[in-house]
Amino acid sequence: MNDPIVSVTANPRVPRGIDSHAAATKPSHKPALPDGANLDADQAPKALDLRSAVPLHVRPVLTYAEVAALGIAPERSLRRLVAMGRVKRAVLRVGRSVRFVVRDLIDELRQENG
Repeated sequence: MNDPIVSVTANPRVPRGIDSHAAATKPSHKPALPDGANLDADQAPKALDLRSAVPLHVRPVLTYAEVAALGIAPERSLRRLVAMGRVKRAVLRVGRSVRFVVRDLIDELRQENG
C-alpha cells in the first residue's frame, strides 16, 4: 500500500521558494490609474450613482444632509421631528437609511409650523 505522506514529500507539486519560511506580505493597493491619467468620455468608468449628476433642488428624494444643505431644515431638528413622529408621510426607510420625499416634507413642515 502506498503511503500518501511519502508520495507527497517525494514528489512535491508546488516548487519551493528560496526562503519558504519567510513571512508572507499582503499585496499593496495600487490605484487603477496613474495620478496624471486623463480619461476620454468612452473610457470613463460607469457611474453607479447617477444622483450626483442631478442638482439637489431638482431631486425628489433627499437624505438628512442633503435636506440640511438645501436649507429646508437643520439636520438635528429634522432627526428630532422624525424620532418624535411629527414627520411621517415624507419618510422613506430602506434598512437603516432614511430618505425624504421633498414635497411631502415641505408640506409636513408647513403644517407643523402653521
